[in-house]
Amino acid sequence: MSALLEIEDLAVTFGDRSAAVRGASFRVEKGETHCLVGEPGCGKSVTALAIMNLLARGGERSAKRMSFADTDLLSLSDREMARLRGNRISVIFQEPMTSLNPAFTIGSRAGLGVNFLCSTMDRKASVSVREIAAFLLQRWSFNPMMTRIGYCLTLLLGMFASEASAQMPGFLPSYYQEALQYDGKPLELISQSDKEVLKRAVFESRGTVGVTIEQIACERAQCAALLEQNLKRHNERMGAGGTFRIVSASEYVAVWSEDSKSILMYFAKLPAAIEVWTRVTREGSALAEEPYVSDVSRVLNRRRYDDAKQRGNVDTGVWQKEIAQHVHDLRAAQKNDEALAVLAQLIVWAPSNLDAQIEFAEMTKDATAARASALVVWDHAEDEKLRAHAAKPTGLTEPKFEARPVLEPGWKGLRVVLVPLPRCDIRLIEEVARQFSASFAAMDRVQPPAFGTQVSIASEVLRIGGTPFGRSGT
Repeated sequence: MSALLEIEDLAVTFGDRSAAVRGASFRVEKGETHCLVGEPGCGKSVTALAIMNLLARGGERSAKRMSFADTDLLSLSDREMARLRGNRISVIFQEPMTSLNPAFTIGSRAGLGVNFLCSTMDRKASVSVREIAAFLLQRWSFNPMMTRIGYCLTLLLGMFASEASAQMPGFLPSYYQEALQYDGKPLELISQSDKEVLKRAVFESRGTVGVTIEQIACERAQCAALLEQNLKRHNERMGAGGTFRIVSASEYVAVWSEDSKSILMYFAKLPAAIEVWTRVTREGSALAEEPYVSDVSRVLNRRRYDDAKQRGNVDTGVWQKEIAQHVHDLRAAQKNDEALAVLAQLIVWAPSNLDAQIEFAEMTKDATAARASALVVWDHAEDEKLRAHAAKPTGLTEPKFEARPVLEPGWKGLRVVLVPLPRCDIRLIEEVARQFSASFAAMDRVQPPAFGTQVSIASEVLRIGGTPFGRSGT
């Protein structure tokens, strides 16, 4: 059976100039992804254009074989190629605004236009984006020409809305838009600078509020030093008026007034960068700190998770607290499947995070996985509440003090008595007793000079009166 696409000895020339492509040959099987890799200008795009017969004026192609699904592309007329192109074989060009972004669904793209039109009329859409997309497909799917017209209108509407709404710079993830809102509308991107060390984007809304995001590339030790230095500097500033809202090892939030303006700075440490969000509003404006601070915190924790995941296990362990908060944010947004997926990764990266282990055990529908995580908690947790949560999936019960045998009078010989503090964990006492037993079991006989007698050691946990004792016996 032949391949879906077969190219043999392809050559492309433009006029009298030297060949843009020479001797290109490859096969693409059905369901396969085939990558052409090379430096700029080596002919990757020209190869794709030649296959589609979309070469610029003056371009000529030749090949020993060029077939798609057993159809000879070289023998097709322009009309026949046009019938094939777009229906069975397509190209997504490099220019982002001339094609659909493959990272987004068609429905979400259409929604940009719908949301934009509604916002300009100060109305809310009466139907969802999914319903609109379904209507378009059902209405026009029976007619190929109308289907194409519908797609074109949808795309143009989405492109128009994209231009009208805030664009995200390449160094910021698209979900940052969640925190860049004012009065229910996205802030507009005013300017951006994408330098190697310092990146900056400035957003604004009708002169009422402005947000500047600065990103400084650094490694872990440098990031920590920058955070500490700037925290110290802003602490000195606070003496002249201002306050801290949040201070932790990974971030701080400072608020102060300057030149009749209210300034809120969110200074955050990321796995490989420092990110500073500075919001400026007119002093005395009614713009609240919340939900802005919570929104920024949420997107930053998601960014920390994404970046740490790319950098590997060490970073994910370092950022486990923030990743755990990202899980809680997902659960608060009713995104439980996503939260469970993050937890599943977190307990692999940081198995000693017992809170994450028990949260995973309570969320997952996999009974085996739930028991495994609960056993980790059961074996290592000293917190009674965590052990209580772990008891259900494991079917285990806490050892009872009342069930221990009583230390009776009349014991003779050498005794090692372990006296626990109040609210002790009996399991720890049992473990210590086992350690005593293991240590002395390695010695066949013990002959302490002071006694001159042979002493063998056995261990168990006893109680006397109302107090538990661990005893290594005679």
